[in-house]
Amino acid sequence: MTPMGTMPWGDDPLVEWDEENEEHVSRHGIASWEVEEMITQGECECVRHPRWRKGGKYANRFLLRGRTLGGRPLLVVVDRIGLERLRPVTA
Repeated sequence: MTPMGTMPWGDDPLVEWDEENEEHVSRHGIASWEVEEMITQGECECVRHPRWRKGGKYANRFLLRGRTLGGRPLLVVVDRIGLERLRPVTA
């Protein structure tokens, strides 16, 4: 996974949650606050989803690999919505 450098959504993105994506992430033993912490405060690398060129649901999808402030490693798939909003898909 080769990082993109700076995050394409800036330093303080809005992370969008609803019942569906919060439950999906929690089924993998990960809390929504851990995902947000890694994205906004922790260590994080970002690459485009391997299928982004196919368009559709992958056009604005990214893979984030990093660690929470407590050091827990995470791999999170997010959709970029607009300039500064992210919606976690899975982790």
